[in-house]
Amino acid sequence: MKPSIPITVSTGTLYPLSTLKSIQQFKELGIQDVELTLQQAEFSLTFERKFSMPILPELSGLVESGELCVRSVHAPQISGERCYNLWARLQLLIHSIEVCRLLGGQLVVVHPFHLFRTHEDALEYLAGDNPLPSAALLPGVNAVLDLAHAAGIKLALENIQDWVDEIFFNAPQNVARFLRDMNHPALGFTLDLMHAKVPGLLDEFVHLLSADILNIHAADLLLPIKRVPVGKGVIDWHQLVPRLQALPNLRQITVELSNPQPEELIRSIELLSA
Repeated sequence: MKPSIPITVSTGTLYPLSTLKSIQQFKELGIQDVELTLQQAEFSLTFERKFSMPILPELSGLVESGELCVRSVHAPQISGERCYNLWARLQLLIHSIEVCRLLGGQLVVVHPFHLFRTHEDALEYLAGDNPLPSAALLPGVNAVLDLAHAAGIKLALENIQDWVDEIFFNAPQNVARFLRDMNHPALGFTLDLMHAKVPGLLDEFVHLLSADILNIHAADLLLPIKRVPVGKGVIDWHQLVPRLQALPNLRQITVELSNPQPEELIRSIELLSA
């Protein structure tokens, strides 16, 4: 019998609460399994080029005591002052993997910009028919993928759409092409259901990338682009859930909402667990 798929909750669900305050609220609701969303204010490089994450010892203590289970880590959004600095971006990616390893996780969720030199390099690659040029990638990213693979950690690229008029990596053919061209065992896919539903490509994502999907970001869509609890939007869950259950390499389903009421969060977990 196929084992049950763990249901986790993103700590970013309660943003702008701090990570530790989010985890405390989860604990009060009986939630132990999380995807740790790394916040810029809590995870950074200092002016002296030193890595800083003051909450890491406390998180490690919660994991060691069995009060917290970190199943995945979401790499941070790149802060404005670090966007231009390729070395800093690479270091933040390396430290995301290391934090995941230290806390016992197996997945690091990344956005395309974590892996590409610039947004424009990614667009130029997607617009053409040529193989992926190494110059388009963040320098050193292949070594980072090797590092993740050696640690038993997967980097799961998330489908995102930066602008309404620019589909970017919120198209299944774009994600599939990139994963194929990279051809690295440390790479997989995080399917954000709400993102995929915005352009009406959710069914195609599940069909085309079924073998690559490692993680689901679960929320419903209230048109045009509002993230809402499961069952409160336009997604057909009765049709979708059996298809998700059949995914051969799915490791977890992560509830990712937008500052929900406690009962909305618990209901979303209950519906997915059922």
